[in-house]
Order: sequence, then structure tokens, then C-alpha cells
Amino acid sequence: MDNPPTVIEDARHAEDRGLDFLGCGEHLFFHGPTPNAFAMLAAAAGATTRIRLVSSIALPPLYPAAIVAKIAATIDIIWRSQR
Repeated sequence: MDNPPTVIEDARHAEDRGLDFLGCGEHLFFHGPTPNAFAMLAAAAGATTRIRLVSSIALPPLYPAAIVAKIAATIDIIWRSQR
């Protein structure tokens, strides 16, 4: 999951194919653009009903701890509301 315009379609495609997990990573500097992992996971959470979401690379030191907790809790609420 590295393309914001297709994240919803990609997440649904992965779920339709029977995948159990879908992950997204975050980098500041890489060989190409990388979207915010939390935003991508939130979009996938709203688009799927079964697949589990994981952050394969997160950069929590770049955020205040309370913000990371709030983002993760919000994504969890979105994910659980789809089940």
C-alpha cells in the first residue's frame, strides 16, 4: 500500500483475494514518495471488513506520544466499526 489514489481499491482487492494481513510502512526519505502510514491504514480500515491491518514501519519518535495513541485508537475504532 503505497499509492494514496488507489489505497481503497488495493485494500479491497487484497481482502477479496483472501489475504489475512495488509501492511503499510512509512519513511521520510526513500527512493520515491511515501505516504503517511497512519492515513493509509485509516483508508484501508474504512474500506475492508475482514483483513487485519499492520504497520510494518512506523516512525513514532516523530510524533508526540499522545498523538500516536490517538491516531492508533481512531484507526482501531474505524476498523472495528466495519466488522
